[in-house]
Amino acid sequence: MLLFSLPNNVNLHFPIADSYKAEGNVPQALDEYDAMLAWWADSPPDEPGLPVEIGIQAMLMAGDAGLYQRMHRYVNGLGRPLPSDWMTAFVDLSGNTLMEREEYGHAIRVLSVAIRRSSNTAMPYYYRGMARVQSNRQSGEENYDPAADDFQRFIDLSPNDSAQKRQAIDLLSKIRPQ
Repeated sequence: MLLFSLPNNVNLHFPIADSYKAEGNVPQALDEYDAMLAWWADSPPDEPGLPVEIGIQAMLMAGDAGLYQRMHRYVNGLGRPLPSDWMTAFVDLSGNTLMEREEYGHAIRVLSVAIRRSSNTAMPYYYRGMARVQSNRQSGEENYDPAADDFQRFIDLSPNDSAQKRQAIDLLSKIRPQ
């Protein structure tokens, strides 16, 4: 009721969103984030990176709650500049949340956005390749070329040896024998 009487006080939305989230009412918490983002679209905050930070928080919260269409809306709505940890958030959402739930198509979409925004960053290619392999296995699809392309790009961009690089090389040799 307080917010209704003070609709222009955007600063109230964040603590209200936190309260809803703590109660497990994620859709209502996201509505509060949406209200902040809508307000800032017309009247940008003093801190220009704040809408992107809130958008990333909303993206992660929606993905964790299984609200995938809403998650994609946040992913696609992220503006610029992006904070330094944005890639970690995208990879974490895809690799740890979506892929663990076998939501490979959603993971591929999120990682594709990350790749479009930073095509010379290796990790999204690795995770998108893994998501594509798992998606193919799940659906019975036999065309592994997109996954192989992702693994090759990951290998090309990875400067040093790592467990992921060794796994990508191994998987690439199996799905695209020389």
